[in-house]
Amino acid sequence: MVRPASDEAGALTGGGSGCHTRRSDGDGTSGLVLARRRRRRRSAPIGLLSLALILGGCACGPARGGDPSAAATAAAQATSTLRVAEATVQRIIAGIPTPTPLPAPSPTPTPNCPGAIWWHQARAHVGEVRTVQGPVLASRPAPGALDLLEVGQPYPDPTGLGVLVPASSGAAARLTGHGVCVGGSIENDEGTPLIRVRDPASIVVVS
Repeated sequence: MVRPASDEAGALTGGGSGCHTRRSDGDGTSGLVLARRRRRRRSAPIGLLSLALILGGCACGPARGGDPSAAATAAAQATSTLRVAEATVQRIIAGIPTPTPLPAPSPTPTPNCPGAIWWHQARAHVGEVRTVQGPVLASRPAPGALDLLEVGQPYPDPTGLGVLVPASSGAAARLTGHGVCVGGSIENDEGTPLIRVRDPASIVVVS
């Protein structure tokens, strides 16, 4: 049967009942394209979660004929991996950025002298006989024909260490600017740790 020209024209222009016209937004993007974009956005987190579940399921299966303890260990590791993956997907869905791990703190170096402590630890060992290591920053005359060595911090900083040596020994000029190890009883001199050294030859230069 030949269709009337009017019907054909209506079908071409979209006026017929069997033809649907595509709607478009104000920016010219069709509704079909927008719907496809929405489906892609919703499916992205679901795809990540599906991938995590698949990987976790593959890792959970124990090897046939294997050691039961090894299988249990593998299952525990797979469960942990799966939980991490699920948490990552949840953060992505919620829009929460993954936190940047902080660098591990640098370990405190060990003093050169055996059994020694650092100069900034001396105030925690008042009343003990210890060997203390630290840099001699400066020196000054002290009463009683003595010289005061300022170790670690200028005296009387409570975090530093004061060392009294006989002025006649010349140790102040020889040791200033060097790292040393000093042994003796740690006293409390009005809040500042202090060691009295009778024989400066016992002071070991380490740097």
